[in-house]
Amino acid sequence: VAAAPMSKAVIASAAVGGAVAALAARQLFTWLQRRIMTGTARQVNPPHPWWEPGQKQPMPYPEKFVEIDPAQQQSCYPLVISAYVPRPIAFVSTLDASGGGNLAPFSYTGVFSHDPPIIAVSIVSSSANADGKKDTLANIDATGE
Repeated sequence: VAAAPMSKAVIASAAVGGAVAALAARQLFTWLQRRIMTGTARQVNPPHPWWEPGQKQPMPYPEKFVEIDPAQQQSCYPLVISAYVPRPIAFVSTLDASGGGNLAPFSYTGVFSHDPPIIAVSIVSSSANADGKKDTLANIDATGE
């Protein structure tokens, strides 16, 4: 799929996502500061206290890890949406061939660069349309942007 210029909606979504992340970081810092000041913070020993920089990093707490073979799963969707959080939502705006507008939310997004600004959106298939394309992808294919 050809890269489309970022719309104002996508840029606004990225700004909102950044503001939410900044708020979460500020709340975490305040919480940690409160724990330290009240004496309720405690030091936890690392899983491998003998480890030194330059050595191979051992797996921490191997008894707590579960190996998952994606080929044996019906779908990895529940794992992906639970493991990658918070997922920012991008509102992607496109025009169809006749000029009709479409604004769609996408949660499979990521920032790849800030200069130049590049935000990637993953468009998965849709069972709602006969060709399997979501309206956003169909519009991009039809107009080239």
